[in-house]
Amino acid sequence: MTSDEKICTKCRESWPNTTEFYRRTSSRKKHLQGYCIACLSDYNRGPAPTEWKTPISSQSGLPATALQGIFRSLVMGARA
Repeated sequence: MTSDEKICTKCRESWPNTTEFYRRTSSRKKHLQGYCIACLSDYNRGPAPTEWKTPISSQSGLPATALQGIFRSLVMGARA
């Protein structure tokens, strides 16, 4: 690593110390983010829905068909 390179604190890869690879920020001494742009966009995107959502049927212990019937009756009761 040369003096004009920086190591991303997330992926630990060495990238050139430029705004092409790191976003600017006023809160840091060298005015560049700690994460590279690729890691920062992954971080901002958040977890994939499958990582943080579990199906309702697995949460309640009821089979999915039973839950669909309950949902239909709730929707139809609200329409009446």
